[in-house]
Amino acid sequence: MSGRVELKLDPTTGDLFFDSTGSMVMVDDVVQRLKTRLRFFLGEWFLDLTVGTPYLQRILVKAPNLGYIRGALRERILGTEGVARLDRLDLRFDRVTRRLSVYIRAVADNGAGINISGAIP
Repeated sequence: MSGRVELKLDPTTGDLFFDSTGSMVMVDDVVQRLKTRLRFFLGEWFLDLTVGTPYLQRILVKAPNLGYIRGALRERILGTEGVARLDRLDLRFDRVTRRLSVYIRAVADNGAGINISGAIP
Protein backbone atom coordinates (compact mmCIF):
# COMPACT_ATOMS: atom_id res chain seq x y z
CA MET A 1 0.00 0.00 0.00
CA SER A 2 1.31 3.39 -0.92
CA GLY A 3 -0.65 5.13 1.82
CA ARG A 4 -2.31 7.41 -0.71
CA VAL A 5 -6.06 7.15 -0.26
CA GLU A 6 -8.48 8.57 -2.81
CA LEU A 7 -12.14 8.32 -3.76
CA LYS A 8 -13.06 5.08 -5.47
CA LEU A 9 -14.16 5.37 -9.10
CA ASP A 10 -16.54 3.03 -10.90
CA PRO A 11 -14.28 0.87 -13.10
CA THR A 12 -16.74 0.97 -16.00
CA THR A 13 -17.83 4.61 -16.11
CA GLY A 14 -15.05 6.37 -14.23
CA ASP A 15 -17.68 8.16 -12.13
CA LEU A 16 -17.55 8.29 -8.34
CA PHE A 17 -18.47 4.96 -6.77
CA PHE A 18 -21.10 4.81 -4.02
CA ASP A 19 -21.67 1.78 -1.78
CA SER A 20 -25.10 0.26 -1.03
CA THR A 21 -25.73 2.92 1.64
CA GLY A 22 -25.03 5.77 -0.77
CA SER A 23 -21.68 6.63 0.80
CA MET A 24 -18.51 7.37 -1.15
CA VAL A 25 -15.74 4.82 -0.72
CA MET A 26 -12.06 5.54 -0.12
CA VAL A 27 -9.40 3.26 -1.65
CA ASP A 28 -5.66 2.90 -2.08
CA ASP A 29 -5.69 1.41 -5.58
CA VAL A 30 -2.68 1.69 -7.88
CA VAL A 31 -4.68 0.35 -10.86
CA GLN A 32 -7.26 3.13 -10.46
CA ARG A 33 -4.46 5.67 -10.08
CA LEU A 34 -2.76 4.42 -13.26
CA LYS A 35 -5.98 4.42 -15.31
CA THR A 36 -6.73 7.96 -14.12
CA ARG A 37 -3.26 9.16 -15.17
CA LEU A 38 -3.63 7.53 -18.59
CA ARG A 39 -7.03 9.20 -19.14
CA PHE A 40 -5.75 12.63 -18.20
CA PHE A 41 -5.19 14.84 -21.26
CA LEU A 42 -2.29 17.30 -21.45
CA GLY A 43 -3.59 20.79 -20.68
CA GLU A 44 -6.81 19.52 -19.10
CA TRP A 45 -6.10 20.85 -15.61
CA PHE A 46 -6.29 24.64 -15.59
CA LEU A 47 -3.94 24.96 -12.60
CA ASP A 48 -1.08 23.22 -14.45
CA LEU A 49 -1.40 22.96 -18.23
CA THR A 50 1.85 20.94 -18.43
CA VAL A 51 0.34 17.89 -16.68
CA GLY A 52 -1.21 15.02 -18.64
CA THR A 53 -0.76 12.79 -21.66
CA PRO A 54 -0.41 14.61 -25.03
CA TYR A 55 -3.23 12.78 -26.79
CA LEU A 56 -4.50 15.67 -28.90
CA GLN A 57 -1.07 17.16 -29.51
CA ARG A 58 1.02 14.06 -30.38
CA ILE A 59 -0.87 10.76 -30.10
CA LEU A 60 -4.35 10.85 -31.67
CA VAL A 61 -3.10 12.63 -34.77
CA LYS A 62 -3.06 11.80 -38.48
CA ALA A 63 0.49 10.41 -38.60
CA PRO A 64 1.46 9.40 -35.05
CA ASN A 65 4.97 8.36 -34.10
CA LEU A 66 4.58 5.01 -32.32
CA GLY A 67 8.04 5.31 -30.78
CA TYR A 68 7.08 8.62 -29.22
CA ILE A 69 3.73 7.21 -28.04
CA ARG A 70 5.43 4.22 -26.40
CA GLY A 71 7.88 6.52 -24.61
CA ALA A 72 5.19 8.95 -23.45
CA LEU A 73 2.98 6.18 -22.10
CA ARG A 74 5.93 4.42 -20.48
CA GLU A 75 6.81 7.67 -18.69
CA ARG A 76 3.20 8.13 -17.50
CA ILE A 77 3.02 4.52 -16.27
CA LEU A 78 6.35 4.51 -14.45
CA GLY A 79 5.61 7.96 -13.01
CA THR A 80 2.47 6.65 -11.32
CA GLU A 81 2.75 6.36 -7.55
CA GLY A 82 2.70 2.69 -6.58
CA VAL A 83 4.03 1.28 -9.89
CA ALA A 84 7.37 -0.49 -9.37
CA ARG A 85 8.08 -1.62 -12.93
CA LEU A 86 6.61 -2.04 -16.39
CA ASP A 87 6.97 -5.52 -17.86
CA ARG A 88 5.02 -5.13 -21.10
CA LEU A 89 3.48 -2.35 -23.16
CA ASP A 90 1.78 -3.32 -26.42
CA LEU A 91 0.21 -0.67 -28.65
CA ARG A 92 -2.29 -0.97 -31.46
CA PHE A 93 -3.24 2.18 -33.33
CA ASP A 94 -6.16 2.24 -35.78
CA ARG A 95 -5.25 5.04 -38.20
CA VAL A 96 -8.79 5.31 -39.63
CA THR A 97 -10.56 5.87 -36.30
CA ARG A 98 -7.46 7.27 -34.55
CA ARG A 99 -8.15 4.86 -31.71
CA LEU A 100 -5.29 3.65 -29.53
CA SER A 101 -5.55 0.32 -27.75
CA VAL A 102 -3.00 -0.82 -25.19
CA TYR A 103 -2.04 -3.83 -23.17
CA ILE A 104 -0.09 -3.03 -20.03
CA ARG A 105 1.49 -5.50 -17.65
CA ALA A 106 3.22 -3.94 -14.68
CA VAL A 107 4.04 -4.67 -11.06
CA ALA A 108 2.99 -2.60 -8.07
CA ASP A 109 5.31 -1.65 -5.22
CA ASN A 110 3.69 -4.39 -3.11
CA GLY A 111 4.43 -7.03 -5.78
CA ALA A 112 0.86 -7.30 -7.09
CA GLY A 113 0.38 -7.67 -10.82
CA ILE A 114 -1.27 -4.90 -12.82
CA ASN A 115 -2.96 -5.77 -16.11
CA ILE A 116 -4.78 -3.14 -18.14
CA SER A 117 -6.06 -3.54 -21.66
CA GLY A 118 -8.38 -1.65 -23.94
CA ALA A 119 -8.77 1.62 -25.73
CA ILE A 120 -7.35 4.78 -24.20
CA PRO A 121 -7.92 7.50 -23.33
